[in-house]
Amino acid sequence: MGDIATVTCALPSWLETKNCAMSAVEMLQSVQYVVYPDGRPAAVQMSMDTWNTLLAWLEDVEDRALVKAVLPKLRQGPQQSGALRWEDVKGDWNATQTG
Repeated sequence: MGDIATVTCALPSWLETKNCAMSAVEMLQSVQYVVYPDGRPAAVQMSMDTWNTLLAWLEDVEDRALVKAVLPKLRQGPQQSGALRWEDVKGDWNATQTG
């Protein structure tokens, strides 16, 4: 493999949203591209803190999409939505959390 240089990049446009927490944006600005001598991008490099922040942000986006998808059903009320009583499922929940 030839010489590889590392350059700091600007924040990708797909992350420039109003829904993104400012601290995550600031951390992602530290992402670096590894480039070939001719300037073509070869890879992306980031710190583990940045990686973990990105994962947490993506999980949050995924969770919000899930809630948004089930919200209309939940607005029908407990009976019509098929909601379960906490008292009926608490034991199962606790078993999965400690198992």
